[in-house]
Amino acid sequence: MATSRRADFLDKDAVRENQVARTSPSKVQQLFRKIKSNLNSVSSSGNSQIAVLDVASEPAENSKTGLTDNPVLPILLEQAERTSGWSKAEIRLLVEEYESQISSLDSEKAIVHFGSISKLRDHYRIIISVLRYLVAPVRPLPVELLAEIFVLTMPALGEEGGGLPSSWRRGFRQLYTRLALQKCLQGIAHLHALETDRAEYPAAMGWPMRSGGSFRDVDGMKAWLARSEPLPIPISIYTQREDWREYEHLRPFPALLDELLQISPRWRSLHVQNPLPPSFFRRLAENGLDSLEELDITRGLDVHHPDHLDDDSEILSFVTPRLRSVSMDLKCRFSIPWTQLSDIRLSYGLWPDKALDILAQCTNLVTASISTAGWPSTPPPRTKLITLAHLHTLHLVFTETDPYFMPFLGQLSAPALKHFRLYSTPYSIWAKADFTAFQLRSENITHFELTDSSPTPDDLSTALIYAPSLTHLKVLSPRCIDDNLLRALTLENGTQPLVPCLHDLTLLELRSSWLSEDVLISMILSRWWTDAELASHSALPSVARWTRINMTFTRSNRGSAAYSGFTNIMRDLRHQGLNIMNLPFE
Repeated sequence: MATSRRADFLDKDAVRENQVARTSPSKVQQLFRKIKSNLNSVSSSGNSQIAVLDVASEPAENSKTGLTDNPVLPILLEQAERTSGWSKAEIRLLVEEYESQISSLDSEKAIVHFGSISKLRDHYRIIISVLRYLVAPVRPLPVELLAEIFVLTMPALGEEGGGLPSSWRRGFRQLYTRLALQKCLQGIAHLHALETDRAEYPAAMGWPMRSGGSFRDVDGMKAWLARSEPLPIPISIYTQREDWREYEHLRPFPALLDELLQISPRWRSLHVQNPLPPSFFRRLAENGLDSLEELDITRGLDVHHPDHLDDDSEILSFVTPRLRSVSMDLKCRFSIPWTQLSDIRLSYGLWPDKALDILAQCTNLVTASISTAGWPSTPPPRTKLITLAHLHTLHLVFTETDPYFMPFLGQLSAPALKHFRLYSTPYSIWAKADFTAFQLRSENITHFELTDSSPTPDDLSTALIYAPSLTHLKVLSPRCIDDNLLRALTLENGTQPLVPCLHDLTLLELRSSWLSEDVLISMILSRWWTDAELASHSALPSVARWTRINMTFTRSNRGSAAYSGFTNIMRDLRHQGLNIMNLPFE
């Protein structure tokens, strides 16, 4: 039964290929007989004469057989349908019969030139690869997992062989059949997009530069890029050392950059993790970035290069119609389509006015992270408030000694803001009125994180008064936590405490010498009930129940015996179901 099925399969395949080659079945059979006879004659007589066969006719250009530049996909789909219901053993036997058909053409003692028959031989080889793939153990695995496995095999670069290094090939053979590898390099991109209508390349690749790098690295990357064409791909450029100039003299390094720049219209994302020469960005500005969605050049521009971009008249402009996310240094002189961005990260800048100028253009921002300096003195107010109507998350970091940072918040209005994180230095000056005004323009904040040494407990209490929707509070500022603040958070005698929706509290680096143990315990106990206690209440409490408590104490206070009672009570609450972290004696 299996033999008959395989014979019928081969017969049908031969007829189809003969039609494609515009060669009659009898002609093909005659050619095969002549080839075998010729090879047998050479083998038996020891004659080294080369048999030359020639068939002038070529396959039809629009053939659906797969005898084209990209033959794998149609053949894969066809063979999968034709072998449906076959056992793996039957498919393996069919592979052996195909191999026997082309073994004579691959004889070491004969070189055969025969036009379309050569293409037929190549086609049979593709069929063999397809059939092997159909019975490969990796075939049932999700294509995303195959891609991850493939990527994990790539970092070990071989030192011998051409094209892809030999160690890569050895690793591939351990994981895939030949077509499984083809699927990861090409089929995952093309076939998966075909099956799911999702044109997305699954993973990024890295070619780390080494002192012993060679142009084989360039060839390997070119092969990778060619296999994934035309789909968008993520690009990450990094060197193992901070100074790119240590690699500039290595010939493969500029060659790798050249190859990447040639396909810049396909870049889906660009992450530059080490400073690169300004010439790279100049060339990048000249190329198209039609597919770019994410750009991270925070550390990408070498400002110490003798040819660095220090002329205000030289501002590089990027045409990026799909760009949505940007991370960059405020020192960069780049023109970005700010209005289309939804995510921005600006860092390492000493110019708060420049950061505000950029934010004023980002009318569609959802997430923003700004690291900049304050002003040495109170700056003049701006004529127009910056309204970020869609902003959901805002991280502000003021790292320099200039004390006036609050005017930055005085320029912003974020009515949709939910997550707000603020970091400043001990040199900063907290302006209660300015912060309250900002809160009134951003009254929906639910998550507030404060890392700051300047506000007093009264400043923080005032901030919490104007945060009625707050559910998560994290404070790393020991000086602004005292007993009065803890009492303001305590539910007692029917009074409404601050932030009634608060259920997740993190207080870090507390100083037990500044706090009373009983006040801290009372604050926590007043806002905690077990499930049974809640069920027994005729009405729900006026404040939310804790879901998580995280407290740490300064190193000098962690072993204080004064807090042993606090620790024991917190352990009891933990047993009742409250998520408590970092107890003093743990």
